[in-house]
Amino acid sequence: MKTLRYNYIEKDDKTGIVIRNMQQGVLNVSLEESMKKRIYNSMLLLALITLFISALLFTGVVYGDFHRQMKNKVQNDAYLLSIGYDTGGKEYFLKAASQKDTGRITWVAADGAILYDSVSDPAKMDNHKNRTEVIKALQNGSGEALRRSHTLGVKNYYYALLLNDGTVLRISVNADSAMKTLSKFSLHGLLVLLPTILLTLFLAGKLSEKIITPINNLNLDNPMTNEVYDELSPLLTRIDKQNEQIRLQMETIKETQAEFYAIIDNIGEGIIILNHTGHVLTINKRAASILNVSPSDSINKHILSLSRDSTFQRGVERATEGQNSDDEFIKGDSTYRLLASPVQSENPVKGVLLFLMDVTEKRNAEKLRREFSANVSHELKTPLTAILGYAELLKNGLVQEKDIRDFSGRIYDEAKHMTSLIDDIIRISRLDEKNVKIPYEKVDLFKIAKDVT
Repeated sequence: MKTLRYNYIEKDDKTGIVIRNMQQGVLNVSLEESMKKRIYNSMLLLALITLFISALLFTGVVYGDFHRQMKNKVQNDAYLLSIGYDTGGKEYFLKAASQKDTGRITWVAADGAILYDSVSDPAKMDNHKNRTEVIKALQNGSGEALRRSHTLGVKNYYYALLLNDGTVLRISVNADSAMKTLSKFSLHGLLVLLPTILLTLFLAGKLSEKIITPINNLNLDNPMTNEVYDELSPLLTRIDKQNEQIRLQMETIKETQAEFYAIIDNIGEGIIILNHTGHVLTINKRAASILNVSPSDSINKHILSLSRDSTFQRGVERATEGQNSDDEFIKGDSTYRLLASPVQSENPVKGVLLFLMDVTEKRNAEKLRREFSANVSHELKTPLTAILGYAELLKNGLVQEKDIRDFSGRIYDEAKHMTSLIDDIIRISRLDEKNVKIPYEKVDLFKIAKDVT
């Protein structure tokens, strides 16, 4: 097993989704055996193909040379027989036919009739006037042909030579004998080829190991410190440049992500980023605090496992389907507003962005405002009813002269009370604006407490 070093990207402990550090890991794989086997097979295949092509070329050259020598021998024999015929006649053919190294001798008349044949009975043989070699010999003085014999059923080489008396001398030899001889020769060639193949197997293994060992021992972290064969220098140079580029890119990524986390961790609202399946990619501290979960333990978990609130689930489902959602849900004594927005590229939803905002104070303020409005309405209604009652009595003349002053005083007091309530309402509304300067003054707490009681 070969130890392979590689750089991998680790998720952040707090959010677990964006790259924080570039660390070095170790992965054990059978890389050495795999590469060595591939190189070994390639070298072996190349060597065997080379041997095979060499054997074919050698066989072709040997066969061609053997065939050429056979033709030259037949032509020389025919020439010598023609000379012997001129001096010894037909008897010379009989004498030559008894020699083992002489091919089949056929003597053909000018009309194609067989006058003599060293193998078959001339009376039983066909007329040879239409034989290619005989026609060429009658026309040009000599001729040759390569075909299968009708008499013997074997493939023969024929050479015909025109004699001085107008007859034709033809000599034929078995052309298959060249292949038979070559086959015998091939057996010896195989005996030589077998140790060559074994030597090729051995050398291929040694060369493969020699090539693979320096590659597997490369220090990819510092490629320029390796001492290897020159052919790997361009590769190591490129690796070194890529390592430098990766290092610079990782530094930029870490700086950008440090800024990103510094921003989202200090935002008052909760932020959660989901993938298209609803699993958590990023969650800041505020969101984890709202959902009462750990940021690091929430990564890669489905968002619905962090909150079972039906409103929360409905908002996430709408965003996953590509719709914006704005809902509120209650968790404990607090009320939160959930803004869910889909992250889309054309139609498919690539992810979901969730914002969680604590609106408890706002909702409590609205509740207090409603209660205050109800109380103020009740407080205003009481003096206003009194004023209306007193005014109606005065209007209808139902008040005695001596009581008019008393009734007017009561109307004045109730109107003053209403004015005081209205001033309080105006003052409170200004306080809600949070930009009004409140005047401070010294008061007698004992007197205020006495007035209250």
